[in-house]
Amino acid sequence: MSVKNKLLLLGFGILSLVFGVWLYKSNETPKNASLISVEISGFVAFPGVYKLPFGSRTSDLINAAGGLTREPKDINRVAILKDGQKIKVK
Repeated sequence: MSVKNKLLLLGFGILSLVFGVWLYKSNETPKNASLISVEISGFVAFPGVYKLPFGSRTSDLINAAGGLTREPKDINRVAILKDGQKIKVK
């Protein structure tokens, strides 16, 4: 194998490594997104806006709001919450 081919192979390897690291880092959760703000209303003890950890579920929000006051007709308690979301429990 010639020196030129070795250098070309080395350059391709380094480029692949840099791209892999960039791709891995781009899929990380930003440090400032560790808390989300969500609003809940309806059949909960304390409706309002709550700050919860990133990755929290609807059941976590219901618990933070003091629990249910009546059994809702249909709610997905395992849905992952998004920042700025509003949940109405009815």
